[in-house]
Amino acid sequence: MKKSWIVIPLVFALAGCGHRHQGPYGDHSVAWYKAHEPQAKQELVWCKTTHSASRSCEKILGPVAAYFAAQEQKHSFLGGAGNTAGQNLM
Repeated sequence: MKKSWIVIPLVFALAGCGHRHQGPYGDHSVAWYKAHEPQAKQELVWCKTTHSASRSCEKILGPVAAYFAAQEQKHSFLGGAGNTAGQNLM
């Protein structure tokens, strides 16, 4: 009986350790976010609207955001949609 008094609170404590506080696609690696751009963008929106300081938001707002910004800059430099020829020569 005494063991159940220890196990029951432990189970409830661990049940609260889900990903819901990490965002809709929380707690993935930086490589996963880079390979899943739509999910990364949804996670970014979630992080910005909730102002969360979770691990996934640190990844999204740090290295993942830098990666996608570099990708967009590279795409823009190489002649992305909406750019004029003069802009691409800069």
